[in-house]
Amino acid sequence: MTQGIGSSSGSPPAVAQIQPHSTLRNRRDLRIGVIIALLCFLVYNANFRSISAADTYGARYLPFGIWRYHTVQIDPIATVAAQGRAIAKRPGRTNSAFWIVRGRGGRMVSLYPLLH
Repeated sequence: MTQGIGSSSGSPPAVAQIQPHSTLRNRRDLRIGVIIALLCFLVYNANFRSISAADTYGARYLPFGIWRYHTVQIDPIATVAAQGRAIAKRPGRTNSAFWIVRGRGGRMVSLYPLLH
């Protein structure tokens, strides 16, 4: 007669046992990793303010201009892409949307290229 799993006679079946020491070690390593990640996140965001750059405004709204107006020129979305600033008639004007410039034929284009 063969011994089954539930039999009371004989030795218990061989089962891989997890060492309690290795489980505690894995939990400790996980805990240390999470603490280090949170500390890095805290140091990275230490100033608690958003850092924005003007060169992203044209890139942010350009996909919507392409989708709706089928053009890569900023003309149809210039007021939105200017973020409330005046669009400069001449380059170098302060407090204006310097990232929007006049291209060929007086059309407005982004100062920053589509691809780098």
